[in-house]
Amino acid sequence: MDTKLKDLYDILFAAGQIKSRSINALADAACVGRQTLHASGGTGRISRQNEDKISALGNFDPNAPYWCDLTIPEEKREVFNTNYRGADTPEAFRKALQSIWGIGRKRYKVYHEAPVAAHPEVACHELTGSGQGATLDLELPIFLEADFGAIHDLANNLKYGFRRARLRVDLTCKYGSKSVTRFATGGSQVINGAEITSRGIPSTPSWEIQCLPGDTILAKPVSKNDEPLMAVVGYGEGTRINSTLSVNLSDGELVFSNGDPILDDNKAAVIERICTLLLQENINEQGRLDLSFHSLQIKEADH
Repeated sequence: MDTKLKDLYDILFAAGQIKSRSINALADAACVGRQTLHASGGTGRISRQNEDKISALGNFDPNAPYWCDLTIPEEKREVFNTNYRGADTPEAFRKALQSIWGIGRKRYKVYHEAPVAAHPEVACHELTGSGQGATLDLELPIFLEADFGAIHDLANNLKYGFRRARLRVDLTCKYGSKSVTRFATGGSQVINGAEITSRGIPSTPSWEIQCLPGDTILAKPVSKNDEPLMAVVGYGEGTRINSTLSVNLSDGELVFSNGDPILDDNKAAVIERICTLLLQENINEQGRLDLSFHSLQIKEADH
């Protein structure tokens, strides 16, 4: 029941029938008590009166087998598993709602804006969609392509880069979109000589990217084309995915061109001077240096 109610308010919100993508909005629009509907989602039981109210709002038939398959004994309907043979699965109910409201027929794609790199010699990145359209009930995978380098002083055989960076993603959406199946959520993973760790929350996920022990700075491409960086759900027309790649100035490293560290007491002063001259104009409100920006927008595939 809980999954079916979620599908119902997801689709009714996408169809413009309720104010927000939530069970409270569904309860208010159907004139059912909020606590009562929450309890129904948890217990799997709902009164006939409230059933009639939400089915009228959702424009579905409460006697249809996709809502309740009466050919299946009640004790078996209470537990769904891979062996369940009833017609009232959450998937069947969702498909019925999509057909009723025409939501499932709309396909959405990721449209790319041009990436902007404040200092492309130090870092740049781009998020990409799968290139395939998706309906609202499907996760939309997002992939990462990034490249790291350094500012070179060829005359003195030196280079300046960063040992750690942060990629932050902000999901801007009136539908309540969020990220799921985020890469490296369960623990740090290594890609192309860099260690990646997932941080943040579903609406503003972030990833820490740092060089491996033994390396002094990030200086290689960091791309993940065989596995999404994340997947987005709950999106709709106009959802924006804004991303920023930034660094902390304290993570800057001045090294020899071959990567060897410089053992010099004046190193900190040199780094500070370089940052002041070359990078300071991009310091954000959190005191971090923004190096690269990229935005995606989700729109209907036929637009």
